[in-house]
Amino acid sequence: MSEKTDFVYLVKIYDSIGRLLPVVTAFATRQGAEAYVHDFLPTGKYQEGAAACKAEIVKTEVRE
Repeated sequence: MSEKTDFVYLVKIYDSIGRLLPVVTAFATRQGAEAYVHDFLPTGKYQEGAAACKAEIVKTEVRE
């Protein structure tokens, strides 16, 4: 039986001192991930008050 491999794009959001905020979201396309980053970062604030300063998009392999 062969494994099926897919990819998702994880978006990680960091604060001003480099701590990973508890916001990691997965998207099926890189365009979706980029749109999320574009919408999220200009607000400048995460819901608990931490400044969201950096986002990282990571292509991740998912095996079935």
